[in-house]
Amino acid sequence: MTAINHLTLEGFKSIKELDRFELSWLNMLIGPNGAGKSNLISFFRLLNRLVEGQLQRYVAQQGGANAFLHNGPKVTQQIYAELLFGNNGYRLALEPDVEGNLFFAREEMHFKGVVYPRPSDVPLGSGHRESKLPQPAEIKPGSIASYVVPTLQSYRVYHFQDTSETAGVKLPGQMNDTRFLRADASNLAAFLRVLKFTQPVRYARIRETIQLAAPFFDDFVLEPVTENPELIRLEWRQKGLDYPFLAHHLSDGTLRFMALTVLLLQPLPPSMIILDEPELGLHPVAIELLASLLHEAALHGQVLASTQSPLLINHFEPEDVVVVDRVEGSSSFRRLEKDSLREWLQDYSLGELIQKNIIEAGPRNE
Repeated sequence: MTAINHLTLEGFKSIKELDRFELSWLNMLIGPNGAGKSNLISFFRLLNRLVEGQLQRYVAQQGGANAFLHNGPKVTQQIYAELLFGNNGYRLALEPDVEGNLFFAREEMHFKGVVYPRPSDVPLGSGHRESKLPQPAEIKPGSIASYVVPTLQSYRVYHFQDTSETAGVKLPGQMNDTRFLRADASNLAAFLRVLKFTQPVRYARIRETIQLAAPFFDDFVLEPVTENPELIRLEWRQKGLDYPFLAHHLSDGTLRFMALTVLLLQPLPPSMIILDEPELGLHPVAIELLASLLHEAALHGQVLASTQSPLLINHFEPEDVVVVDRVEGSSSFRRLEKDSLREWLQDYSLGELIQKNIIEAGPRNE
């Protein structure tokens, strides 16, 4: 699995043009509401569904092709993206049809290596409505697809904001749903159970980290549902009590922090973890712990996260932070440079510079 070196994205929602933007191991997006932070994350959500062969369903669920085109179809006729990772890459161009769907005007895989300096492109055709990336069973070992497809599959967007009574994380789920942590943590109990029995040291670390934010928490109770042993639901135990509580008894912030801790401390994380405002609902102590977890996750893969929290940003270096702004109706992305802030950082934290608008990351008139 390989990190994204450069990303080009054109014509997607508020992003008119993002040209060969360099992604590092840690990428913390900060900026005012409506600047486009979530739109960049939305592109990766589209990419997830595209790789799964669910592009048309996703486009329909989001309101049709026009909802994705920058300033609508009269301004933008095509979405173009290029992801370069290691020696490989993936390119696509999506255009709207008269029925409000998106189709592929172009799709190709890319390779350029040291031994083979001449670029090699593998066109996958045009005019199709779902990706023609090969399925795992069709991929030949050593082929370009054997590098490109697993890498694209390992860029995962996670969204733990839904903690309502009907949220998947609170409902019984399949005991065998353990291959990876799902985007909404709906299989958190099953995933934790596997870690408990196969990675006891890592499981203990997860448990101890949660206790730092929720000292009343003792441990998870990860047993099959009595009425149906093929199902499992998230239960937990409070210190000093044997009675198991359900996920419904946790505060929204505590439940989110549990899911974030498991995601960021799992032994085999995806190549890129993508999060939209993970600090929502968290106590300041939990936000500080979250910062530490994000740093640790970045040792094993890329992290891309949007935030509105100066407190969270305080725990990162300037070069980890990307300021997202609106310029003439389009999103702009600018990575901070430590040298330009060196004198300011002698007296203020990075979060304070943002709050004081010395680093311009707040609303402004266009």
